[in-house]
Amino acid sequence: MQDRQSRETDEIYESLMALSNQALTSNHYEAAYHMLTAAMHYASDLGDEQYLARVEQEAKAQRNWIDSHTPEHRLSTQSVNKHHGKNLYDMLARQATAQIAIAKQKNRINSHRRYPWLGEQSGKLFPKEKQTE
Repeated sequence: MQDRQSRETDEIYESLMALSNQALTSNHYEAAYHMLTAAMHYASDLGDEQYLARVEQEAKAQRNWIDSHTPEHRLSTQSVNKHHGKNLYDMLARQATAQIAIAKQKNRINSHRRYPWLGEQSGKLFPKEKQTE
C-alpha cells in the first residue's frame, strides 16, 4: 500500500513538472508557470525538500528560457524590469526556498517526536512499586 501511494505521489509530481516543461517549450509561459506553482504546492504539502529544490531550480531555468527565447514576453526579466515589476519566476523560486526551510523545520520536529522526552517514558524506566494488599 505504501509503495503504491509513493508511486502515485511521484507520478503526480512528475506529471506537473512535465506539463510545466511541455507548456514552456510550446510557448505557453503562463501555463508553464502555473503548473510549476502547482508542483511547488504539491511538494510543499508532502514536505518533500528534494521536490521543492527541483521546483526552485526549474523556476530559474524557465525564467532563463523565457529571457533567452522571448525577451519581449511579459514574463521575461527584461519586460518586468521595464515596467518596474517583480518577476513571477523569481518569486516562485524564493517561495520554494522558503518552503524548503519550512519543510526542514517540520521534518526536524517530526524526527524528534520519535524520541519522546524522558519524562514521558519515566513510567517505563522506573515502574511504580506494586501495592501490597
